[in-house]
Amino acid sequence: MQKCENDCNNNGQCIDWKCKCNKGWKGYDCNIKNCEGKCQNKGKCFKGVCNCAPGFSGDYCEFKGDDKACKKKECPKACGENQFCDFSVGDCKCISPYFGSKCQHKKCSVECTNGSCDYLTGKCKCNSGFTGENCSISFCKNNCSNNGKCVNGKCQCNPDSIGDDCSDKICGNKCSNNGKCLNDVCVCNQGWRGVNCQFSKNNFYFILTNL
Repeated sequence: MQKCENDCNNNGQCIDWKCKCNKGWKGYDCNIKNCEGKCQNKGKCFKGVCNCAPGFSGDYCEFKGDDKACKKKECPKACGENQFCDFSVGDCKCISPYFGSKCQHKKCSVECTNGSCDYLTGKCKCNSGFTGENCSISFCKNNCSNNGKCVNGKCQCNPDSIGDDCSDKICGNKCSNNGKCLNDVCVCNQGWRGVNCQFSKNNFYFILTNL
């Protein structure tokens, strides 16, 4: 059985793995009403047809009254994918949210609070350390490795951790003042042992022999 993207949203038929949209719909998966963004003078798009406000007429409600026959102006050439023909002036106009000389740019539907709008995709391109539809969610690399907290997209590491994601450990508790920190590893003084030189060898052996 052939399968098309989103089952053509029930607005078309799947033929040769491509959607063939019903009248009034378009898009690769038939999800766009073909009058959406085109209805003028407060007309509303419903099932691919513009329902005009009282006192207006025309395919896109572009004429005042019922005089579209004498005022309709065809566009001199076919309009592009993101355009429609404004019959009142006989020129191609951009469908919202597209803009540009050829309607090649797309506005973002939200304000990109910590980023900028990518006009090719119409989606926010977030600054480093931020994510989400409008770039309002801050995040840190590897969630700070659970060794710190994320503040404005940067890790604030716990005292025993360093690195941009707090993944590197440093000598804890200053090696308990019983050794020296070399290359983030405690080198214990004689008579002491443990990751942080916290155990006296005598006490350590005593604990082992009494387990």
